[in-house]
Amino acid sequence: MTLEEPLGAIGTGSIAEKVCGALSEVLHDGVDVHRCLAAQALGRIGDSRAVEPLVEALLDEDEDVRTDVAGALSALNDPRAAAQLMENLLGDPCTDVKLAAIDALVRLKDPDVVPWLKRLIKGRDEDMAWDASEFYETGWDDWLDIQFKAIDGLSRMGISEAIPDITGAMEDEYGQDVSETVFKALARFGDPGVDALAVFLGDKDERCRRRAVAALAGIKTDKADGLLASALNDPAPMVRLAGLQALGANNPSYPGLEPMFEDKKPEIRAEAVRLLGAVHPDRLTALAEDPNMDVQKAVMGILIEQPELGDTDALADLLRSKLNSPDQHLASVAAMALAEVSPRHSFNDLTALLVDLNRPVEARIGALRGLSRINTAPAVAAIIEIIADRERPLRVEAMAALATVARTEPAWPNPAAETLLQALRGELTDPDEDDVDVPKKSKANKADVLEPEPKTEDPDDTYPTSTLNAIMADHPAVAEAFDLPEEGIKLTPMDMERLALAQRINGKKCLPVVPKVAPHQDIRRFAARVLGDLSDVAIADALAVALSDNDKDVRRAAADSLARFAAQSQSLPAQVTDALLAMVNESDRDLRFSVVRALGLSSDERAARMLIGCLEDEDSFVRIEAVRALSGLGEAAHEIEALLGDPDVDLESTRTEQ
Repeated sequence: MTLEEPLGAIGTGSIAEKVCGALSEVLHDGVDVHRCLAAQALGRIGDSRAVEPLVEALLDEDEDVRTDVAGALSALNDPRAAAQLMENLLGDPCTDVKLAAIDALVRLKDPDVVPWLKRLIKGRDEDMAWDASEFYETGWDDWLDIQFKAIDGLSRMGISEAIPDITGAMEDEYGQDVSETVFKALARFGDPGVDALAVFLGDKDERCRRRAVAALAGIKTDKADGLLASALNDPAPMVRLAGLQALGANNPSYPGLEPMFEDKKPEIRAEAVRLLGAVHPDRLTALAEDPNMDVQKAVMGILIEQPELGDTDALADLLRSKLNSPDQHLASVAAMALAEVSPRHSFNDLTALLVDLNRPVEARIGALRGLSRINTAPAVAAIIEIIADRERPLRVEAMAALATVARTEPAWPNPAAETLLQALRGELTDPDEDDVDVPKKSKANKADVLEPEPKTEDPDDTYPTSTLNAIMADHPAVAEAFDLPEEGIKLTPMDMERLALAQRINGKKCLPVVPKVAPHQDIRRFAARVLGDLSDVAIADALAVALSDNDKDVRRAAADSLARFAAQSQSLPAQVTDALLAMVNESDRDLRFSVVRALGLSSDERAARMLIGCLEDEDSFVRIEAVRALSGLGEAAHEIEALLGDPDVDLESTRTEQ
């Protein structure tokens, strides 16, 4: 049984009565924290027998309890609580209690609260109790929160006669900015709210007009659509854009939207393509030649998602011409669009772009993605040819594409999967042929670092060993005031260690956006990473062999892939489990972590016995994973129980969850 479930659905009336009775006693006699929790629980249970004790608790001495009680009564939505909730709104000085009381009264639709909410929109009401000291203690006027709540409450109750009071809040030049709250509130009133919003469409403030348009977007009426159409002619581009987005999302075939394809602002034309292009496919060819690149890219984007819109030879020829664009992103999306629009006739164009070393990397990646969309045997072969390219983004993209093809190919073996296995075994590249400039530590690098000249020190000149000592040397009076020793503050061993580390720092180090990795290393590591998404036994065997590889990154990736493989197949072959068991005591923490996870999913009885020993691993993350693994295997309850005293809090909580 959970507190989120109504008791009536999970137990008998007698059980509900006992639970409510016990919680009511806690609400009456418990400590403040327990009273808060009891109030929350009674609200979640939803039993009407809790109303009376909760109403009584609205007079609790603790303001947090009163706030939680009001929230619980809001959930119960029982009219019997209305009178006391009103008393709390008027007489309780705590702001949080007032806010919770408003929520409850609004949900009850209590008519008595309406005039008070109108008054609260305008300012602090003298007939209400307020905490006068709160402003001086926190610097925040709590009425500002009440004003927002009052505006929102009146709109939720549908009190349309309060619209002048709500809009009037925006006219206070010294007040807070309530425009966003006001516009959202007006949108809930239907046609009366539309009429009020229409006034703001003529406001001189561009932001005000834009927010009014955004509010009208949520109203599905002809009157609202008419106002949104008028906003399409607004002199401010952001207002026109808001009107286009509002109408285009709700009704892309609205007749007044088509002129937006010719708006003078390119960002509006591009958005029109994204929102309306599917409704006006006849315009796509012309828009693909728009002078603005963003508009052209928007056309390519919609053709990638809906290629049937551009199934014409003229458009295919136009896309081919874009492959040579100096804008590499445009060339990239044009390549993908061409593959979708004309898959049978785009192979030669895409392969030519893919192998052109003089073209930017992003454009070549677009060609590669286009070929992966075609997904024919020649297209896969072209991707395989590029797998050892000098450019790392292309290598990674090619292997990701092969992994996708291998997952979707029903036949086994298939060229994509075989290529990934060859990559893992290092058969696709020769390390001696790699000429990537990978940074290496060497003595030659040290020659570039200027060593400071040795300095002759005066024996009497003792350099301060800490910031505090330096201050004391210049200001001896401070040392006397704090009764500090003349010899200064001695540094602890930890301080000395940190100073030694600081002295070894030559300067800031920057990591490259694209790390430089030799192709033969990169390909093997990435292959080990993606092969875990395939489910053939041959994959598991190859990954098991890679667990003993000389490259630690390959070993880690192989162990992680075996864990994913085991999660998919719910088991591992015996020889693969043997290889994992041999790795349990490796010194590499990351490797042990993934090995333990894979063993926990192996369904092998031997794994449980080995994993018990991992509960004493020096690394807490490995111990946590061992707890999860053993729990999944249904083993070692006694051994896990012993971890209740583990110094790692996360591990102790993990054990408790299991």
